[in-house]
Amino acid sequence: MQCSYYSATILQMSGIRDDRLAIWLSWSTALTNFLFTLLGVWLVERVGRRKLTLGSLMGTCASLVLLAVGFLLAALHTPPVTFHPSDPALANSTCVKYQ
Repeated sequence: MQCSYYSATILQMSGIRDDRLAIWLSWSTALTNFLFTLLGVWLVERVGRRKLTLGSLMGTCASLVLLAVGFLLAALHTPPVTFHPSDPALANSTCVKYQ
C-alpha cells in the first residue's frame, strides 16, 4: 500500500500540473479508501465472510464477462488500421474509414 504515499507524484506524472490539485485528489483517494475500509469491516461483521466472498466472486465474474464482451465487440466493429500512408500531409492517413 506504499503506492498511496506517492499518489500525488503519480498524479502529477499523469498530467496534472497543479500541485494543490494533485494533493487534493490524493487526499480524496485516501479518504475514499478509508471510508470503504470501514464499510468493508462493517459488512464482514454484519453479513459474514463467506457470503461476502461469494458475492464478490460473482460480481467479479460478471464484470469480467462484461469486459470480454466489450473487447470482443470493439474488435469486431473497429476498422483495421494499416500503415500505408497515401499522403503524409493528411491529418490521419493510416485509417481509411476514419477520413
